[in-house]
Amino acid sequence: MVNWRYTLSRPVPSGLVVRLCASQRCVELDGASGSTRGLANVAADETLHLAFGFQGQGALLPGLRVVSSEVMVNYQ
Repeated sequence: MVNWRYTLSRPVPSGLVVRLCASQRCVELDGASGSTRGLANVAADETLHLAFGFQGQGALLPGLRVVSSEVMVNYQ
């Protein structure tokens, strides 16, 4: 199981898509914190990263940034 948590500098904008990714697959995250089994069977030495993006078009409000992020992996 993988747990995640992130904090943004502003309220979550419309269209924000966040994925937790290993080298071969990504899992779309639902919210700023939670847990998933979507990366089960990923090797213990695999690097994971959070990918932030937006759906749609248009300008983003300036100043949006990731203030903190945390990923915790429980291997059994």
